[in-house]
Parts: sequence; C-alpha cells; structure tokens
Amino acid sequence: MKKAEATITPSELLDSDVSASLAYISVDSDMYSATETEQMLDDLTLNQGIQVLTKEMLQDWLWEEVPTKMRGLDHQFPAIAAKLMSNLFDDLELYEYAEVCRSERTKTILNALTHERHDSQEQQ
Repeated sequence: MKKAEATITPSELLDSDVSASLAYISVDSDMYSATETEQMLDDLTLNQGIQVLTKEMLQDWLWEEVPTKMRGLDHQFPAIAAKLMSNLFDDLELYEYAEVCRSERTKTILNALTHERHDSQEQQ
C-alpha cells in the first residue's frame, strides 16, 4: 500500500475501518492471524477501540506488556505480535504506528527481553 500524503490518526478511524482491515487480513493471511490481531488490538486499547490509541500506549504494550504477559509461551510471540500489528497499522494507513512495530528499537528490545527470559528459564 502506498503512503498517503496526510497522516491519519487513530482518532479518525471508525470501528468499520478496523473490521474491514481484519477481514482483509483474514483473506490475505488467514483467519487465525485476523483473530489474533483483533485480540491484540483489544488488549492494547483495553477494549476501548482504536480511537484511543497513542504511540506511547503502543510502545508500553509492545515493549513491556507483551513480553511480560507471554512468559512461558512461545518465545517468538512478541516478534509475531509486532508483525501482526504492523500489518494492521499499514492497512489502516497508520504508518507511524506500523513503524514502531517494525523499528530496530523494537527488535532490539524484544530480542533482549526474549534472551533474558530464555536465560532465566534455563537457570531454573
């Protein structure tokens, strides 16, 4: 998708925009990805809808909550969550939010947390 000249903000989006993007993801990827993405968005926004989303909320969720909540689950899940959310944000033309998900800073933080968690589990 081509970047638009004007920047769209989450507050400008409707629930129907999100539904359309999730439907696209379910066709383009699979229903599992769409369902996971929807659940992550609900978790990220505390079920208040995308309109309340800020970059700070995304960073806190992605860099702190996802790795913490996923202890004991697949160690790759934080990276998968970042990928799924970046796809959603790209489709919604929230390019700055998508960039947070795929940035080098995010990769570095998630890799460090993943290795830290993996090392602590090995020591137990």
